[in-house]
Amino acid sequence: MTSTQRAQREARKAALGEWRGRRLHFVGVGGAGMSGLALVAAGLGATVSGSDREESPYLALVRRHGARVHVGHSADQVPPDAEVVVSTAIAADNPEVQVARERGQRVLHRADLLAELTRLRRTIAVSGTHGKTTTTAMIVHVLDRAGCDPSFVVGAKLRGFDTNARLGSGAWLVVEADESDRSFLKLDREIAVITNIELDHHSTYRDLAELEAAFAEFARPAQVLVLGPGVTVAARPGQRVVRVADVGEWRSTASDERTGASTERAAGNNENAIDNGERAAGHADRTGPCDAFSVPLPPLPVPGRHNVLNALAAVAAAEAAGVEREQAARALADFAGTGRRLEFIGHSPEGARVYDDYAHHPTEVAATLAAARELMAAGAAPGPDACAPGGACVRGGASVPGGVSARGGSRAEHRARPRLVACFQPHLFSRTKALAREFGRALAAADIVLVSDVFPARERPEDWPGVSGLDVARAAADRAAGKRVVWAPRLREATECLRALVATGDTVVVMGAGNVDRVARALARGAPLVERPPAAVERDKPLARLTTVRTGGNARFFARAATLATLHELLAWAACEGLAVEAIGSGSNLLVADEGVDGLVIKLEGELAAVAIDGEEVLCGGGARLPQIAARTARAGLSGLEFAVNIPGTVGGAVRMNANAYGGELASVLVWVEVATPAGVRRLAPDQLGFAYRRSALRPGEVVARALFRLRRDDPAAVRARLEAMRTARREAQPSGIKTFGSTFTNPDPADPRVAGRTAGMLLDAAGCRGLRVGGARFSEKHANFVENLGDATTADIVRLMAEGRRRVFERFGVVLEPEVRFLGPVDTSPLAAAVGAVGGSGPAGEQGE
Repeated sequence: MTSTQRAQREARKAALGEWRGRRLHFVGVGGAGMSGLALVAAGLGATVSGSDREESPYLALVRRHGARVHVGHSADQVPPDAEVVVSTAIAADNPEVQVARERGQRVLHRADLLAELTRLRRTIAVSGTHGKTTTTAMIVHVLDRAGCDPSFVVGAKLRGFDTNARLGSGAWLVVEADESDRSFLKLDREIAVITNIELDHHSTYRDLAELEAAFAEFARPAQVLVLGPGVTVAARPGQRVVRVADVGEWRSTASDERTGASTERAAGNNENAIDNGERAAGHADRTGPCDAFSVPLPPLPVPGRHNVLNALAAVAAAEAAGVEREQAARALADFAGTGRRLEFIGHSPEGARVYDDYAHHPTEVAATLAAARELMAAGAAPGPDACAPGGACVRGGASVPGGVSARGGSRAEHRARPRLVACFQPHLFSRTKALAREFGRALAAADIVLVSDVFPARERPEDWPGVSGLDVARAAADRAAGKRVVWAPRLREATECLRALVATGDTVVVMGAGNVDRVARALARGAPLVERPPAAVERDKPLARLTTVRTGGNARFFARAATLATLHELLAWAACEGLAVEAIGSGSNLLVADEGVDGLVIKLEGELAAVAIDGEEVLCGGGARLPQIAARTARAGLSGLEFAVNIPGTVGGAVRMNANAYGGELASVLVWVEVATPAGVRRLAPDQLGFAYRRSALRPGEVVARALFRLRRDDPAAVRARLEAMRTARREAQPSGIKTFGSTFTNPDPADPRVAGRTAGMLLDAAGCRGLRVGGARFSEKHANFVENLGDATTADIVRLMAEGRRRVFERFGVVLEPEVRFLGPVDTSPLAAAVGAVGGSGPAGEQGE
């Protein structure tokens, strides 16, 4: 190590210490870039807070890492001793920025904070007009696979990491370097990557020459410079330059989302290598004081020529960071991609594949549509189609009202002819004005085009009179050679148009850097697009008091649904926002993560918790409590649900787990259930529910709204007597008056000779678990299969106690006990698996609780 390197290392150590105890408040923390900075800052020991104008997945991610974040901007949310971090998107008149300046607090741009981070690690900075996010993610993936444990800040979630930023323990920091406001020039960079240069960000750069000059300045300080095809940046003396050549032929691997099978789609000879400068599918070469660079690439999981170029640049950068080049290339074979980069969202009820992409420049739109073509099955050439409701067909720049019904003509006609359907939301008025014609040319490659209005981001509509998404729609119509182009200004209209147009086999690509991703989710889930949270929604709702064991954190969103209409609205909104949905009843049989639940938690009440008796039939809401139903039916002289008197749950949870007790089983008296989804309500018979022991085939996010039971007539006194006998048996055998979720483990198979007819409670008792305590949790002194909260237990305490009980039973009897309790949120169940050497499972999670 040289003296310079030693001094740099010592300086980094000193800088790391300065972060501990630092307070940072991020205005706009819900953005991809700002949230990443907040996550890394928190990892370094800073106290992080922030705000954003609306909820987002990134806001929830920051909250999960312990930051105090707010929805909406208000001066009283800014800690008086915090440094305030802003991005270019935050206006100067933001109340939080204003109060910080009035107090004399330090206000710094996000790039200034990112620059501080780049001085803590050796940094790879990835820039370029297109491909920054994917290339950055590929470098992170390769370094991680090589055991380098890199830190990173990326502008999208990495699917393999489920986050957009991380503080690693390794020497390298990989960052996406934003040229839009010249802030990338502030970063320290040992390795600089420039994927390509094309005019964009028209409010910052007057022309291409000015943009190229900024990239040249970005390149100058780097020790190693990786340049994409066609990028001409003069190298300074002593600088190593890696130049990625263009791609003529490539192959990609596309996966069928239904089967998981992989198919190679090839062009040319399927090779991605170069040998001593010969032309081939894709390669990089070095000019400067380095040998020629060559590397064969494996088939990539992400499609498109542009991703081959991204991969080559990533391999070159990783090699410069010390990873052997062939090892780096091999690592990309399982690169999982990033969020919003041709991300598969799902199949629409009509049978179309739905993808979401961040493309917001004509070149990106063209590359995305070309990649989508790779993923499509071969089919007949698309033919003419009729207009869809809700939008207007655009022909040669004229707006023509459309008008067929959602179930009219063309869908069946095209069922055997897969089409590529593009739905595009322009981003920024300045970009739309400058590039409308180019957008039209790129979009015309699709078979059907829908264009919505401009997402303004930081720009104000009044500053751009006469500019709208209609400019792009008209430009697309001029180039579409008679193909369908629909102008649907509002996202709700675009969603309904798509729903009317698409058919089985079609591929829909939703594109834009704004909020158009909601369209993709709504379409894939068959839900109407709901743009604002319903009135019933509460934020940051404590859940512990809604459970019988009284542990767990808060729900990101919570709502009470008293009607089917409210429930459907909530489910549709959650689908559009990409939120997981969980329904809870009385809170028994439920263990909520201490970190809370990142999604929407719904509690059924009102008519969805009501009970109505009509002759021998009993109609119950999903939120109706089983003991009350058993008591009411007994008074009415109806038999068949007596066993439910000792199940402290609701109909929804009971249906989901096929509840049974005392020889009775829910499935035996069930006629049908109504299951609510974002697409509506389905009525299912028992044979459609996939009932098994303590299981059903209901999926997470499907909510049991109502159920109909058919019972039999009996003497009311006899039914009440059976109920009382069951209550007495429970009181004698099970603890009461304690904080518990009920039975901890399901009873094992009595036919197993190791079980010898014993219940889970008997096995736990024999293994010495009665009264065993971990933290604030204890196995009951009365019944070992019950865990009680002694007052200050956490969910983590309970899981550790369960794991210890599971371990003891397994070691003594060889029996693997399976949890009966349902886990809600990111409960760490790894101790349960470790307790039996991962022989058994750790119980279901994310299901409708009782």
